[in-house]
Amino acid sequence: MVPERFLTPTGTEVSRTESEKVLSFGLGKRRCLGEVIGRWEIFLFLTTLLQQLHFSLRPGEPVDITPQYGLTMKYKKCEAFQIQQRFAMKSSP
Repeated sequence: MVPERFLTPTGTEVSRTESEKVLSFGLGKRRCLGEVIGRWEIFLFLTTLLQQLHFSLRPGEPVDITPQYGLTMKYKKCEAFQIQQRFAMKSSP
C-alpha cells in the first residue's frame, strides 16, 4: 500500500517524481549495501526514543504538517512539540 502523497492526482498510480525524492537507500545496482543494517538501526533508534520519551503538543498551538522534500522528507520546524522523559532515571550510589 502506497501513502497517498506518492500517488498521481487521479490516485491510480505512483508519481515517480514524488516517490523518488524519498528513496534513502537508492535503487537497482547502485543500491546501498548497508540498507538492511541501516533500516534496523533506524528501527532501534526510533523504538528507543518512543520507549524512553513522551512526545506531545502544547495545548492550543497550531501545527503545520506540510511536507518539505529534499534528501529526506521533513516537516516545517514546529515549536509546539513537548518532549518529556517517561521514567525517572535511577541515580548510581
